[in-house]
Parts: sequence; structure tokens; C-alpha cells
Amino acid sequence: MNGFDTDEVGAVHVCRIPESLAKRKLASYARKKITWPWYGWNDLLKLLGAEFRDVDGREEILLNDIVYSQGEPPRAIGERFIKAFRQSKEITSFEEDKFTNRQNVLFNLLGICVARCQEIEHYIAHSFILAVSAKEKSKYETINDLTQAWKKKTMGQLIRTIEESYELESTFKPALEWFLQMRNQLVHGLTTHPQYDIETTWGQDEMISFLLRFEFMSRAVRKAFRACYLVSIDYGNTYLLKTPNPKIRFTRRQKQEMSIFGQFFALK
Repeated sequence: MNGFDTDEVGAVHVCRIPESLAKRKLASYARKKITWPWYGWNDLLKLLGAEFRDVDGREEILLNDIVYSQGEPPRAIGERFIKAFRQSKEITSFEEDKFTNRQNVLFNLLGICVARCQEIEHYIAHSFILAVSAKEKSKYETINDLTQAWKKKTMGQLIRTIEESYELESTFKPALEWFLQMRNQLVHGLTTHPQYDIETTWGQDEMISFLLRFEFMSRAVRKAFRACYLVSIDYGNTYLLKTPNPKIRFTRRQKQEMSIFGQFFALK
């Protein structure tokens, strides 16, 4: 069977091809004298609703809430995972946490703020344009080496490293220090701190004030480091690649975002 014996292959998922699609594609293949595909060709998978993406250099295919990746067993996500998860005997033996509507709102806002921290740290770790000091350049041979090393640094270490190469704009520096202080409070036990105890109304009121201030003020920090990230991409594509990647095209908005880089950072 297509080069395989029946004991060498197995099915992990069976997907019915709709009759209307089969008739349409069979007619198309007949005109082009192409045999109906016996493998899951990407064009066919797309017609069946599959999505494709690349994660760390590995292609993944999503079809009917199942993710397929070479070298990895298929994994269920979304509704398919939730259904199996809820039916698990191990899960049903544990009592589910109960939260008030007010607490759920706070957890939602807390999640938004944590995601903001992760977004900003991602921009910094991938902004090699910030690592131009002699000390940093002597440590790493490639941009990938630098990126991987910067991912392991604490937020405070990243900021100190940036200051080795750049003068920060006078109002941006205190804003960055403020962001670092509040970021550390946020990710290291905010909900259990006596001032922000999520189990009390007083603590909840304190927490919503903290989170709303953080979410609003962190927008400027994200804006500055997103500019660094985009400038790094542009610089790399223009000067570091032997043949610039023609697929890298910036939108008008992205170009505007890049243009503010010099407002926050000045080379020493």
C-alpha cells in the first residue's frame, strides 16, 4: 500500500472527505490527469479546514482540534481536549475552586497584566540592537546566542545591560524603574500580599487599583521596546543577511512604531 505494508502504518485520526469536495477535486484531478492523493497533501488538508504554523523550526498542522507535528504524538486541544479533560477520572476526583464574580474579574485583569510583562520581555530578548556594548558583543558569536542568553536574564539584568550601551530618555528611565518594581510585585505573589489579599474586599479594591495603573502605565514601556524589536528586524534584514528577505515588509503603522526608537534610546 503506497510503499508500506499494513503492519507498518496506522491511523491516529480518520477524517471524512465531504462528498461535494471529493467530486469537485476528482473532476479537477481527472482533467489534469493527476491521481487522487493518497497522502494528506497540504492543499487537500487546507480544503478540509487544516491550519499550518511553524514553532521553533518545526511545522505543526491543526485539524479538528488535533495538532500533528513530526516526531511528536498528536495532541488534542480546544473543545476536544476540554471534553476529554472533564471526563478524566483523575480530574473528577478533585473539587473545583470556586471564585466570586469580582474575583474572576481580577484574575482576568491579572492575566492581562502578566501577558503584558511576557510581551515586553519577549521584545527585549529579541532586540539585538540593544546589545551593542563591547562587553555584550564579546560574549556571543551569533544573534541567536545572544537571544537565548537574554531570555535567561532577569528583567533587572536586561535593563542594566541596556544601560551599558544607551542613555535612556529622562522620563523613560524612571518609568522603566517603576515598571520593574511593579512587575516584580505582580509576578511574585501579588494576590497573597496582605495589602492585595484577594480573599478580602479591601484587598480586592487595592488590587484593582494596582492592576489598572500597571496596565495603563506599561503601555509606554511596551511601545518603546516594540520599537526596538522592529528596528532590530529591519536592521538585520538590511545589513546582516547576504540576501535581504523580500517577505519582510513593514506596514505603515509598524514604520511609525519604529520611528520613535530614537525618542527613548541614545547611543553612549
